[in-house]
Amino acid sequence: MGLNQNYYIKKDLLLSASYEKQRTFKSDLSDSSKDFTAYSLGLNYRHKDWIYDLKGEYRESDSDKKINLDFNSYTNFDSDIGFLFAYNHRGEFFKDRKTILDSINLSSAYRTNESFILLDKLKLSREKRGKVDKDIALLRVLSKIKASDKNLFYASYAIKYLKESIEDRSYDSLIDIFGFEYIYQLNRLFEIGVNTSLYHLYSSEDFKDSIGAFLGFNIFKNLYLGIGYNFMGYSDYDFDRFTQRDRGLFLNFKIKFDKEGLEDIVKSF
Repeated sequence: MGLNQNYYIKKDLLLSASYEKQRTFKSDLSDSSKDFTAYSLGLNYRHKDWIYDLKGEYRESDSDKKINLDFNSYTNFDSDIGFLFAYNHRGEFFKDRKTILDSINLSSAYRTNESFILLDKLKLSREKRGKVDKDIALLRVLSKIKASDKNLFYASYAIKYLKESIEDRSYDSLIDIFGFEYIYQLNRLFEIGVNTSLYHLYSSEDFKDSIGAFLGFNIFKNLYLGIGYNFMGYSDYDFDRFTQRDRGLFLNFKIKFDKEGLEDIVKSF
């Protein structure tokens, strides 16, 4: 069961509130571990070229309590440059332990025309999980070049610094990835492509490669589903959320940036 209410305090200020409750009817086969009650409150404010979003949520179940807080601020410096600042807090509290995650994201998008787009994102996060503290700094840069109506090139670079502390011991590592992708549009519905990347772990001078090919199907105007296979690959959790580099078969949804507004582009990156 859920309730949601929006109220305009004034023309450019929106207040939203919601209530959600889930309960399982008891039986021998029922699982009540997924039962919860959640409350949320949010504000959306628009001023000239700036958009501000603030939302807080409290969620409680028999096993844990969660507190989530999200703040986003977006602006267009002009029609070709967009900027996003985001802060996220996640707190999960159990009877015997707790997990706290705080992250800051700075993202920007630069588009000269439909033939060239440059995106970059800096993410700083700190996680406390029991006796383990983890700090991550992650920078990603992605460029798209549309050479012609049928030929697209993507080049990317990402670098991650990780520091992990377990009681009185600490470990750190530095990793970067260079990536390249080529897409050829067969017709209005189908695309084929190849991708490759190089992974470098500096502490041990460890290098790994990924090489794959895929077929894309345009589901909607700016979204398609891709199915492909990586003949070589590797895995890293923080990088895997952005693309598929594991060896083997993969499915992937891709947002196409040609016709998107800058706000949608920078938020999806």
